[in-house]
Amino acid sequence: MLNKGHSEVFALYRHITKKFLRSEVFRYVLAGISVTILNIIVYSVLLWTGMKYFVANLFSLLAGKVWGYFVNKRFVYRTKTQNVFDLVKEIFRYSFARGATGFIDYFGLIILVEIFYFDERISKYFLTSIVILLNYIFGKFIVFKRLKRKSHDQGCT
Repeated sequence: MLNKGHSEVFALYRHITKKFLRSEVFRYVLAGISVTILNIIVYSVLLWTGMKYFVANLFSLLAGKVWGYFVNKRFVYRTKTQNVFDLVKEIFRYSFARGATGFIDYFGLIILVEIFYFDERISKYFLTSIVILLNYIFGKFIVFKRLKRKSHDQGCT
């Protein structure tokens, strides 16, 4: 039999676990996994068709960005826009933010490897961590910022 102290610990553990599984951060992780899987599938299928790797990579990255926008908007941040103009602004902010982190990722790797002589893999892992963090911050506070609205059910998607 469990004593009262153990049952309280288990109750706290269940509470924390439920809270985490419902959290925005957890949804962000799941969204990131889905984007990565899509990216790999699109890349692999296009390679299988005979497409050059750099073209296949471009299309897989674009597919990942488009899917990432929708999954972050609907599943992670759960935002709605009031009108088409706000939707276009949101898409622009997303494109700009992801473009900026892509720029950091791409050129940061070259700088770390070519100028500072850091290891290619460690540099890529480091930059990927930075980009994931920046994408979350940009998504939460710049791209998918919640607007004050009269009704939760109003608005565009």
